[in-house]
Amino acid sequence: MTADIKTIAAHECYGIACITALTVQSTQGVRRVEAVDPKVVAGTLVELASDFEIDAVHIGMLGNEAAARVVAEFLEQNPQPHVVLDPILKSSSGAELVDGAAVRVMIERIFPLAEVIAPNLEEALALTEGVPRLAPENRGREPSPHRTKGGLDGDPEPSPHRAKGGLDGDPEPSPHRAKGGLDGDPVPGPPSVSTAQAIELMREAARHLHALGAANVVITGGNLEKAVDLLSFTTGRGVEQEVFKAERQRSSSTHGTGCAFSTALACHLAQGRGLPEAVLLAKAYISAAISNAYAVGRGNGPVHHLYRMTQPRRPTKVVAEAETANANR
Repeated sequence: MTADIKTIAAHECYGIACITALTVQSTQGVRRVEAVDPKVVAGTLVELASDFEIDAVHIGMLGNEAAARVVAEFLEQNPQPHVVLDPILKSSSGAELVDGAAVRVMIERIFPLAEVIAPNLEEALALTEGVPRLAPENRGREPSPHRTKGGLDGDPEPSPHRAKGGLDGDPEPSPHRAKGGLDGDPVPGPPSVSTAQAIELMREAARHLHALGAANVVITGGNLEKAVDLLSFTTGRGVEQEVFKAERQRSSSTHGTGCAFSTALACHLAQGRGLPEAVLLAKAYISAAISNAYAVGRGNGPVHHLYRMTQPRRPTKVVAEAETANANR
């Protein structure tokens, strides 16, 4: 949660929080998970919604079925704009963070309410467990009639969505210029899986997640040969897919990249950006947060969520305009 609040502040938004579960953890792993009383969760959501105008909602770790039901019921009774669901199933160290009953609630009740779900590849495959995969001889072919952007080698075609640029010194990102991806996201399968094969798994998983009720899906895969993310989104022409590829950064400061990515995504949606552009900017933010990170702890350290604080701010004309206004009185 502290990492999410830092990410929200880095995007010049104000974060409010409802805790669903507490963890005993460090950079070396999660030791214990303790669920928050569902009545406290419900009361917190109602209190915050009555006091603030909410521009976007980010849902991360739910913990158990009771919390998932409370969140689903709140969203059903109080529709919110730009709901981003990060379906956290396990920690990066392998600790289970949600039970099976909560996953069912997530799929059946929260998927339809979310604008976008943002699993990593391992989570996407787990959520579609039991769904038949493409036979090896069919890999490399488009698994559905959906219109797709980007080739199977991961090279995206130029996007029609022009990015507006990041905050405070972030370079204008593009699929070709972003310096990194969500390094540290676990990826299933043998290490020899190629980028093209992983993209096919993403396409397949996205298609099945749509069938489960997800309107839009972004699947991250930063632990691949290339840091590749796949956005599968619904338009008036049907479902389109766009691939975002970058060089993978070799870093030991990648703890919490998935959470920070989905939180940044929610921030950009709250600021009025379209989904493809929001994904692009969130990916660029994570890349910069990894490259600016410094060693913390004895395990896999966090990214530098607030790296922008060390960068010079863009000049403004606020003071000059105020002086002119005073002079005209």
